[in-house]
This record gives sequence, structure tokens and C-alpha cells, in this order.
Amino acid sequence: MERNGYLIKRKFNKYLLPGIMMMAALQLGNLVDSIFVGNFLGSEYLSGMNLALPSVLFAQLPMMVLSLGGSTVAAIRMGERKMKEASSVFSACLFIVVSFNIILAVAGLFLSGPLAAAWAGNSGFAEMAETFMKVYLLEMPVMALFMVTGYFMNADGHPADTAAMHILANIINLASDLVYLKWMNMGIAGSALSTGTGYTVAGIIFMIKYILSKKRQLKFSFTFIKASGKLLPESLAAGAPFGCLILLPALRMFILNPAILRSTGDTGMTIYSVCSTSLSFVQMCVQGTISVIQSVGGVLFGEKDYFGLKIVLRRVLKISLATAACLMLIFLLFPGFISSVFGFNASGTDMGICLRFFGISLPFYALNLLFQTYYATIQRVWLSMLNAALQGAVIIIPLTLILLPSMSVSAAAAAALISEAAAVMIICAVRILLQKKGKLPGKSLAVLPDQIEDQYVDVTIEAKLKDTSALCQNLKDFCLKHGIDEYTADIAALAADEISCVICQYLAEYDKLPEEAKCIDICLSRSEDTLLLRVRDDGPPFNPLIEAEKAAEGCSDIYESLSREGEKCDFSGLQLLKAISEKIEYTRTLNMNNTVVQIKLRTNTQSE
Repeated sequence: MERNGYLIKRKFNKYLLPGIMMMAALQLGNLVDSIFVGNFLGSEYLSGMNLALPSVLFAQLPMMVLSLGGSTVAAIRMGERKMKEASSVFSACLFIVVSFNIILAVAGLFLSGPLAAAWAGNSGFAEMAETFMKVYLLEMPVMALFMVTGYFMNADGHPADTAAMHILANIINLASDLVYLKWMNMGIAGSALSTGTGYTVAGIIFMIKYILSKKRQLKFSFTFIKASGKLLPESLAAGAPFGCLILLPALRMFILNPAILRSTGDTGMTIYSVCSTSLSFVQMCVQGTISVIQSVGGVLFGEKDYFGLKIVLRRVLKISLATAACLMLIFLLFPGFISSVFGFNASGTDMGICLRFFGISLPFYALNLLFQTYYATIQRVWLSMLNAALQGAVIIIPLTLILLPSMSVSAAAAAALISEAAAVMIICAVRILLQKKGKLPGKSLAVLPDQIEDQYVDVTIEAKLKDTSALCQNLKDFCLKHGIDEYTADIAALAADEISCVICQYLAEYDKLPEEAKCIDICLSRSEDTLLLRVRDDGPPFNPLIEAEKAAEGCSDIYESLSREGEKCDFSGLQLLKAISEKIEYTRTLNMNNTVVQIKLRTNTQSE
């Protein structure tokens, strides 16, 4: 018997499409925003938006750090079955981000002008940048409320609702663009205002739905104040690599935008802005796939399900690289079409050269994004941050400044290609070196401990009663083979038998479930003084512990409906199991049923 990964693959597929749709909606909104601005107002307005982006990114920094870091920590806590701590993380992150953005909105009224003048100089872009900053910062508190909630909704097993919220927000955003830019002639302020309009309307709808959901596990509570001393630093640490994805581009723009504007003029700045904006195509397709690591991978890491986590990593890697390769071909073959989409007439060769450089860098860009997200999720934060620093600032900034005098605007694109490739090679070299020295676990990209034969048994069975007896014998043989006393081995076998039998009968009631969903994953792991049994299935919500209690009281509907070879289902074994095991818990994570039994290993004296 062995693990087949069906449940994890099924869960990956369930999160993949909403993840891609969510990111597609997010980036498509930015992309079409830019297309509308370029075509309705003129491509030079893209430069005004690009010059305002550093301040916008700095404003988004706390939101992204605490949303992504906090939701990752919450997913891990849910995997560890610490639901109160997961809710405390959600509450703390939401309160802090909204409060910060209220302060920032007020400050933006006074600081937007001086900042725009500092970054745009005396060019005509300064007024555009100031207007965009003021409007965007004023709507950030409301947007932050809904966007933070959206990330935690995703971690709480509501990926479809999260994706739908972003999709609806961007549909409204694009409709608002038409109204504000074309019919109301609001200029660049209309572009900023349309984003806030979309997220306000969509956010209200889906936040109400989430609050009313019976499946919701994360609750807002002011008790987070007591727990924030431990959980907030952990969320900040987990979100730091994602913060680098915001901070480093902002730093890069802060330094390079004025340099490119001075060196290449308005036309060069517009070319650079079009190239930078075109990366939305990549983020729309690649980042949505990679986001599955945070939600699904975070829970699996918390459960120490390294087998399942490796399945997720391999699938994300394959899909991300294949997508990046396809996009690279489009950039190489059709640069004129891409530039024309943004309202730029590519009469010269600079635009084509820049877009082709960007195209070649896309597979490396996808790998760097994967490294940063994955290593942050498995709490190798320093490795993620090192990669982000190499990719986003350490190489690209000095290299662009060195190449700019000789290569004009093409220098920025060439430096992007070199920095992306160099960051991948350096981080892989560092990882391999530290793994050889024993300072990082494993031998592969996953950086996870190898499963030791005498500490794990990990199997999948079909949800059929005939398979449970073979499972029990397999678990008992494992225990006896590796020095665990027979009494403890019998408890482990009993636990697996009782839980899996009841699940088999429950799943059999649902004829509409696909066959691959009618599987049960069983993992028995051993530490120094404990055996941990995890039984997982992908059926409808079913807590065998609650049903056992109801059956004992004669009020379980499931007890009445289930049968075992023509007889009434017997929950008495679960009641016995609760009495003789150290701890038995049930959680519903990733929309899967997880029952975990903790069994204390006996000492030599107790065994005798």
C-alpha cells in the first residue's frame, strides 16, 4: 500500500482555477486600466501613472505583508488545528492594515504634491502623478478592508468566492473606466477612482456572504490584542518576502524612473512604462498558479504532509514554466502588437528590442516568483528574501545605471533579463551548497526533510470497507517492526479502522461524488514519544467525533442512515478510542475532513 496523491491533486485543481481567475481579474483590471488610459488619454499618461507607482506601492506594503504573511500563518495554524490563533491572526492583520491606511489617506493629501515633484522633476508628468496618488490613497482604507479579507477567505477554504470578488471588482472597475474617462472626462483621477469603485461594491457583496457562511472558520475578535505579541511578528516574518515584492520594485522605480526620464526623455520613459506594464500579462497567468502554494501548501506544511506539499510544488513548477515559455514566444514574435495595445506607435526599434529582452526573461521571472512564494510558505524566509533582493534591487539597479549611457532605454530591459537569470542561478547555488553542508534539509528544490522509513507510513485506500482490514494490518506491522509495543500498535490499528470504516460508509451515501474523491489518505508518523495518525477525505463535511456523541445520545441522523454490511453503523469504537488515546481532533481544512489521533508511546516500564 502506498500514497497516490489523488486527494491533493484534486484539491490542487480546485484551487488552481480560482487562483488563476483571481490573479487574472486583478491583473486584467490593471492591464485594461492601462489600455484605456493609453488610448483615451494618451500613452504619455502611462508615464504619469508609472511615476506615481512608488508611492502607491509603499502604501500597499503593509497590506500585502500582513495579508499574504498573515494568511500563510493562518493556513499553517489551521493545519495545526489551532483555530483560535488563526482567527487572532486574521483580526490583528485586518485591524492594523485598515488603521494604517486611514492615517496614510490623510497624509497623502499633503504629501502627494511634493513627492510627485521630487520624482517627475519639472516635466509635465508631475501633475498627473500627484492627482493619481491623492485619489488612490484616499480610497485605500476601503480597498484594504476588502482585499485583506479576500486573502484570508482564500486561506479559509473559500477560493471561489475570493476569485469571484476580484472578478466582479474588476468588471465594475472597467465599466467605471468607461464612465469616468470617456463620458465624464475625469482624466487620470478617473482611472484611480474606478479601482476603488470596483472593490467597494464587490467587497460589500462578498464580505456579507462570507460573514453569513456556515463554513467560515475565521472570526474577527478583539482578543487578538492578547495574542498579537507572538502572532504579529510571525505574520510579519512570513510576509516579509512578499513585502520585498512590493518594496523592491518601489525602490527600483524610485531610483530608475528619474534616471531613465533624464537620460532618454519622454519617449524613452513611455517605452519603459509600456514594457513594465506588459508584465501584467505574465502576472495574470503565472502568479495565479503560484498562489496555490500559499493556500494549499501552507496547510499541508502545517500538517507536515511533505508528500502532498511536493506534489503541489511539482505541479506549480510545470504549469508556471510552460505558461512563461508560451508568453515568451508571444513577446518575441509580436512586440509590435503588444505595444499597439497600449496606444504606442512603435515606429522605431527600441520598443521591439525592449519587449524581446523582457520576453526572454519571463521563465526566469516565473522561477523567482515561485522561489519567493514557496520558501516563504515553508518558513525559509531568509532564502525567499535573498532571492527577492537579488532579483529586485541588488543586480538590476546598478546594472541599469551602468548600461543606460551606452544602451539608452534598452539598458533597463537588458538589465532585467540579466538580473532575473542571475537571481535564479545564485539562489540555486546557495541552496545546493547549504544542503551539501547539512544546513538545509533534503536534496531537492523542495528543501523538506526526507521521510525516514521507520518514522512514517503514508498510504491511500479506496473508500471501501474491504480495504480497511488490510490497512489496519499494515499499520500494526509497521509499529511492531519498528519497536513499538503491541498495545500501542493495537490502538493505532483500531483508530485507523474505526475512523476509516465510518468514513467509507458516509462517502458511500454520496453517489454524485467522483470516484477519485472516494479515497482516504492515512498517515501514521512517529516522534520520540508520540504516534500521530491523520485520516483525511474529500467528502462533504463529516465530523465522526460529533456523530459518535450524537449516536450515544440516540440523536444522530447519520447513525440511522448508515449501515455496515446490513447492520446499523457502530460508533462505539470511536467512543472507546476517545477514552484510550491521548488526544483526538477533527478539523475541516481546504474543504477536506481531517481527523487526527495522538497516541502516547509507552515507556519500557509501562510495556512490561
